[in-house]
Amino acid sequence: MGDWREKKVHHKPDVRRFLLAKVHIAASELGLSDLDYRATLRWLFGAASAKELNDVELDKLLRHFESKGWVPKDKQGKPRPPRKDAGDSRPDIRPGVDSEREGLMRKIEALLAEKGRLENKRVPWAYAESILRRQGGGEYLNWATFDALLKVVQSLSYHVKRLKKAVN
Repeated sequence: MGDWREKKVHHKPDVRRFLLAKVHIAASELGLSDLDYRATLRWLFGAASAKELNDVELDKLLRHFESKGWVPKDKQGKPRPPRKDAGDSRPDIRPGVDSEREGLMRKIEALLAEKGRLENKRVPWAYAESILRRQGGGEYLNWATFDALLKVVQSLSYHVKRLKKAVN
């Protein structure tokens, strides 16, 4: 017998295929790049691909996209009325991050944006996660301790400070 975690809730294959197609349509209509789409999957579910999600998680992902402004359409292409619970997600709170670490996560986000502005390119969250791994603080920012996140903030602050000196 397999491990209990291997079990996934699946509908019939055609329903699952429909949900996967809907997820990709939503991501496309929201204008998400492939990197942003995969970052969303990893942030919300810890998955690298939508194929790894079960049907309940696919539905949660669709609700997340709806809360970000995606409007599903019916077969005729007309917008469907939003679900009553589509707007209940809290985009300012990250899953698995308590309020104590939320401030550090926002600081990391701001430092990544500043670094990207100075370098004229987008700096992904994966950059901060690589700093975390190099410092021995774990794999994912959402799971990191307060002290590990503080070290990432200090490192990013140093990088940004050096970039500002180089620009001036």
